[in-house]
Parts: sequence; C-alpha cells; structure tokens
Amino acid sequence: MKSLSIGLVVLILATLGVAYLVQNDTAPIPEDSSSTTTPPTQNGSNNEPSDETSSPSADIPNNFRHHAEPEQQYRIALPYDVDVSSPQPGITRYRYVGPNNESSSEITDGYTITIAAEAVDSADLDTLESELAETNETVEELRRTTIAGESALRYVTKSALGNRPITHYAFIPGNGYRYDLSISTYAQDNAYQSTVDTIASTLRFIDTSTAVALRSRIVPIAMLDYGEVGGQYVRESSGKERGCDKVVLIEHVLDEATTMPLTASLEQLFAHNKDTVGGWQNFIASRNDTLSFESATVSDGTANVYLAGELGPLGGVCDNPRAAIQIEETALAYDTVDTVKLYLNGEQTDLTPSGRGE
Repeated sequence: MKSLSIGLVVLILATLGVAYLVQNDTAPIPEDSSSTTTPPTQNGSNNEPSDETSSPSADIPNNFRHHAEPEQQYRIALPYDVDVSSPQPGITRYRYVGPNNESSSEITDGYTITIAAEAVDSADLDTLESELAETNETVEELRRTTIAGESALRYVTKSALGNRPITHYAFIPGNGYRYDLSISTYAQDNAYQSTVDTIASTLRFIDTSTAVALRSRIVPIAMLDYGEVGGQYVRESSGKERGCDKVVLIEHVLDEATTMPLTASLEQLFAHNKDTVGGWQNFIASRNDTLSFESATVSDGTANVYLAGELGPLGGVCDNPRAAIQIEETALAYDTVDTVKLYLNGEQTDLTPSGRGE
C-alpha cells in the first residue's frame, strides 16, 4: 500500500509537471459540504438525483456538459470549452486555455483539473494520510476535508517545473478505486476559482453496474480543430486532417441508453448550439438555424444521412466542407460505417456550395 500510494503521487508529478502544470490560485475549493450549495440544474432544482443510474444531466449546471469515465467509474460536469485528454491510462486531464494566454506551448491563462484513478484491493484515507505524513517530504498542508459530500484528503505538492503549488484531493470512495484530483489555475484575482469549484462539486463516483449502464449512453461526435484560430491555444489534437482542419472525436453522454446510436450522435451534433464543444470548434452550430438533421440508416457499411433546409452562406474555401466533414466523421466513428452518403431535401449532395441540392 505504501509504495502504491506514493507511486501515484510521483506518477502525477512526473506525467503532468513538465507539460502543463501552472500556478495555483490561493483560494481553495469549498471544503465543507454543509456550506457548499450544489450547482443548480438546468431546470433550477438543487436536488441530488435519488439514484446514480438516473439521468446524468440531472445535476449539471447551466452551460455545462456531462462527461463520464466509465472505466475509472466516475462522472463529472464540464464547461463546454474545456477539452479532455488522457496523457496516460487511468489519468484524465480537463483543461481550459483562456483568452489571455501568452504562449503556444504552456498555459499562462486558464486552468487544469487532472483526475488519476488507480484500482486498489483495499485502502482507506487513514492509512494513506499516515503514509504521506511520515514518508513523503514533497507533501505539504496535509489535512482531512469533504468535497461534494465525499471524504477526502487534501494536500499540496510542488510542480517539477517552476516549483509551483498544486492542490490535491485524494478520495477512496469504496468502489475499488483510489482517486487523486489535482487542480492548477493561473489568472489574475482568482478569476477561475468559482469555475473549478463548480467542476469539482459535480464529481460523482459510481459502482461497476452503474458504469456498465453509463457506458451504453456514450456516443461519439466529431468536432474540428481549427489550427489557425488564435496563437493562444495549446494544441494537442492528433486526429486525421480533412480540409483546413483536424477532426477531433468527443464523447457525448445521453440521458438514457439507445438502440440507435448513430441517430443519437447526429441528433446531438445538431443539438449543440455552442461554437466550442469539448474545447474544439463546432461549425454545425453556425448552420443549425437553417440546416437540420432528419434521420439516418446504415446498409452494407454505408450510412445514409438525411438532412433538411439549406446550408446557408459560407465564408470561403475552408468553410465550404466543414459541415459535411463533421457529419461524415461522426458517422465514420462507428465500426459499422465505411462510407457516408448525404441527402439534402431528398437529393444526394456533398453539402458544399458546388454540391447538388445547394
């Protein structure tokens, strides 16, 4: 247990320290669940869901989206402009790069929240607290607290780069995993503190059966990485290149399981009205007031996608294929789809200004 616990701390520092650790603001996360208000849901209710298998969107704040990691048995809510990446198995990073970022290689304006999950046979916070207090000289400000109704162990470490503080919250919720949530922010006047507080308050740990059910609700949606949009962004997408951009697949969590996942993916693609989803660009958001998705079928590896309306005015050679690319790549994310045919108002089209049906 001792080597396991200390090893996880070292892993987090080694993995995250050089690439993207940034200065931590002084204001802490609210640590007393009795004095922390659960963020309101989209219908204004503050009630927790009575069952973890209920709709995951039940406790998502306005302008947040739901994200889940079924393999690590937790879920969390994120602002639309936060990107998600996994630098190592079991480690997921949630990052926002702010408009005042000054570098293309590291964050100078924004925040990162990293969650490391490690399977454990048996563990408890008392044992972990003793081990960290006695054997790890890199740990500071070690104490017990409560986050979002869960007991946690709070401590601070310093980054390998710049010796900057990183605030950690360790959880052992009894579902077979130990979690370390680390937070780094950089901004004037704690500008992002309220946001990271809200994100942390939505963290929920789930059991194996709930994770299996949640996995069936996750569908892929294609977004775009506009490589030339602002030098302030820290770009890490590695998707295939199409047109002027790269394709980035994000995961959307449905409110309930579906037997028509492709239809669900495309419905959600058109339902998103944000220009940025998962930290990446959503060109469809600028088209869905005139263009709508009707239905989709798959036959012999071909996805037939039926649309209605019109594409509307486009901005030039880079804009021309973007709507088609998002639709096609969303469908191609499924193993059962090899090719995609688009239909606009009943006629086959390539959905560009030169395409039939325009």
